[in-house]
Amino acid sequence: MNATETTTYTATLRIDSLTRRKWLEFNERPDQAMIDALKAHKWRWSGYRKEWHNNMRGAVVPAGVIVTDGGTCEYAAERPDRLAAATERHAGEANQLWERSDKMAEAIPLGQPILVGHYSEHRDRNYRKRIQNMTIKSIEESRTAQDLADKARSSAYAQKKRMDPGVIARRIQKLQADVVSTTNHLTHVIQFEGWYLVKGTEEQKAASLKKINDTKAWSAAKIAELEADIAREQATLASVGGLPFDSLDLHVGDFFAAWPGLCEITRINKKTVSVHAHNRYNERRTLDITKIKPGHIIARASEGLTMEEIHTRYGAYTMNTTYRHRTTETLTPEEAEQARRETQVKLQQEIATREEQVMREK
Repeated sequence: MNATETTTYTATLRIDSLTRRKWLEFNERPDQAMIDALKAHKWRWSGYRKEWHNNMRGAVVPAGVIVTDGGTCEYAAERPDRLAAATERHAGEANQLWERSDKMAEAIPLGQPILVGHYSEHRDRNYRKRIQNMTIKSIEESRTAQDLADKARSSAYAQKKRMDPGVIARRIQKLQADVVSTTNHLTHVIQFEGWYLVKGTEEQKAASLKKINDTKAWSAAKIAELEADIAREQATLASVGGLPFDSLDLHVGDFFAAWPGLCEITRINKKTVSVHAHNRYNERRTLDITKIKPGHIIARASEGLTMEEIHTRYGAYTMNTTYRHRTTETLTPEEAEQARRETQVKLQQEIATREEQVMREK
């Protein structure tokens, strides 16, 4: 083969239906030049899948690769089950090794020393070494099983979290921001390279024209992919019932629970709400409206409740939220009020103790 000739490869491109990560499977092992080109285009090797992957939108496949559309794959969706199966396998191996080492150790009487100089010394040392190695291997397998169990639990939680309406809405916002960013980047390149098209040399004009055309092609492909992802995420958001605050029907004067404490809505904006936090600082804040959920509503302005009644509701809500993991049922209003008072007394005692410490330090 001549030095100027390049090797052509055939590969299958798949897209993960959950994460939209791209997977590229070659029919044969590429040479080092192609591997370097893949790494230069942000492709990374997966030792488990034996495929190249890239999570960037608008990812470019290096020249010299004939790509075949392989449709979608479910690699991310099957990850929790795969890790759970691996956990059971390693846990079973750990138990088997432990039982074997324990059974081998039963053959040695308790407190039996190694008979130094006896003909059985060498065999006895090897036997005990085998027990030790088997025990260590059992512990290692058990730790591996625990790590895999943590990864499986984390992967399952991440997949569940991906279907949260608020998370989906934030993904849509991120995708829309990426469309704007890509468009702005194309505009910047055209403006910057346009100077060379007018006042540059012939070589500079040719290079600038190529740069503009390449950027246009890349931007068009990326924006098309982003818009397809936006449409898919919007359909997913609609399938899970939309954002919770869409059905809240918030009004000025409503009260809800949030991080600053008991919040009173003073103004409703497009994406945020201005609130008056009824806490020790009596502060005013602006909060993300998507963080408000139906269960956070304490009182409606139309109910005409007094502040004492609203604080009583908020106390019940706080105690239910704090102690519901300790009880099988939510607390009654009387129990919640009693718990709130006890918590308030403890808090006042801690504040008084802290103030005394500060005064003594001074």
